[in-house]
Amino acid sequence: LPGTYVTVSYLDCSDNFKVSTQVKVAAVPALSFSTGALLATAGLPVEVTLVDTNLDVTGTAEVASVTIASGGDSETVSVTETGGSTGVFTASLHTVRAAGADNDGLLNGVRRGDMVTAS
Repeated sequence: LPGTYVTVSYLDCSDNFKVSTQVKVAAVPALSFSTGALLATAGLPVEVTLVDTNLDVTGTAEVASVTIASGGDSETVSVTETGGSTGVFTASLHTVRAAGADNDGLLNGVRRGDMVTAS
């Protein structure tokens, strides 16, 4: 399971020394939108949720970046962890029908039914 520690051991053939260490099983990040991947209507915000326990490193609420794209525009948004050690990060990005510049804080030029992608 993600977050579980596993002990890994091997024999170093150069000196016959047994080496053991613990590694943490990584979680596969999951990214989702409140409305799914298709935009319901321009003018409403897109709610973004990122689940990635690998980004939780301090035990306090942390911040990560996600790039959202649709309608020829892309925006890099900061997603904030919902609490200490949750691994769940959320943000909201407003959408508008009018054209605009990349990274202006709005997802510009979108229409109902446009595909929204994230990375």
